[in-house]
Amino acid sequence: MALRYKDLEVIAARHEEAWTPDGTPNLYAFARASGNISWVARVVIGGKRVNLTLGSWPEVKAEAARAAAAAVKGLVKAGHGTQAIRNALAITIEPLALARIVMGERVSSKSATPTFSAVATKWFDEHASGGITNDDYRRQVFQQVRDYAFPALGDRPVNAIKRAEIVDAISAVWLSHETVGKRLRGNIERIFDYAVDRGWCEFNSCPPVRSMPSKPRIVRHHAALAHERGPELWAWIQQADLSLASSTALSLALLTGKRSGEIRMMEWQHLDFERGIWVTPASGMKTRKAHRQPLSTPAMKVIKAMHPLTGEGRYVLGKKPPYENLIHLAIKKFDQTITVHGLRACLGSWMAENSVRPQVADFVLAHQQAALDAAYQRSDLLEERRGVLERWARYVTAG
Repeated sequence: MALRYKDLEVIAARHEEAWTPDGTPNLYAFARASGNISWVARVVIGGKRVNLTLGSWPEVKAEAARAAAAAVKGLVKAGHGTQAIRNALAITIEPLALARIVMGERVSSKSATPTFSAVATKWFDEHASGGITNDDYRRQVFQQVRDYAFPALGDRPVNAIKRAEIVDAISAVWLSHETVGKRLRGNIERIFDYAVDRGWCEFNSCPPVRSMPSKPRIVRHHAALAHERGPELWAWIQQADLSLASSTALSLALLTGKRSGEIRMMEWQHLDFERGIWVTPASGMKTRKAHRQPLSTPAMKVIKAMHPLTGEGRYVLGKKPPYENLIHLAIKKFDQTITVHGLRACLGSWMAENSVRPQVADFVLAHQQAALDAAYQRSDLLEERRGVLERWARYVTAG
């Protein structure tokens, strides 16, 4: 008679080692002194009695163990060996899947499946160590696998490791150190590919990026300069120990609200001093649309001061565009907490405080317009913006 749930509870409560037949051919409930019970299929292979563990009760239900025992018996009758069946049982006890794996020779029939740590070591020795030329990085690759994956996965047969186990093992580093987490997941994927290629497991269990936990997105705005400090920054620029290119670029960032890259790539041919307009071509704009910016009187004065030095060339700030961090490093000398983008926010907050129409402010800062607004607003409000930037320049320069 088949064992019932209550029967198994009684067996576990005895805390004695015992083999109890289930009533299903070849299936036993093996109890340990600890009270733990395992389902075991006892079969004869090659004239020897072999015990094949199917799983622990109650995680593995009696019905599942009975079906697995029958599948194991069928595989033994078909002539399959102990090791192949044992390796397959480490992957699944579902009868059809078990038969497919063993009969399709998806697992080794000669030796036990190696552990994850053994496979990882072999992979590193044969592939990673030879393909990485930097010694420090080579050591780092294996150290990361060892430090973050081995504690949870190292002693597990590589074919028995489930995707969820890998997710659990590396989630902490995935969320706390993005670069390390991505590199670690990628190397685990390569280790499992290596195991599949050598027949140690049927498929790659490594989770794809989409299966990893999502890091809560924290929006961090660029540190802005309060618009009340605009005059303070302007006064500092006039006496600071900066190169002419740096002081010009920083002055224009403050006076015009233009982005760092747009300022660095400014060409003389982009400027119309008679009309007081600076045209940045579409290729130089984040929005990929050409942008006309009216130039205030102080802004034109700052630009013209560069002409004796660079007027014969192409670029305003030098023979070639200055390095990317030119304005960034200059503003940090004034205040370590402020970014170049924060100067755009400075102008933006001043416009909001001084009742500048939002649409005008968007054109000043070259924000991307909504499709509907763009359809109806064909003018870039150039002259209205000119008045705004002249007022801003007077405020900043205390003129």
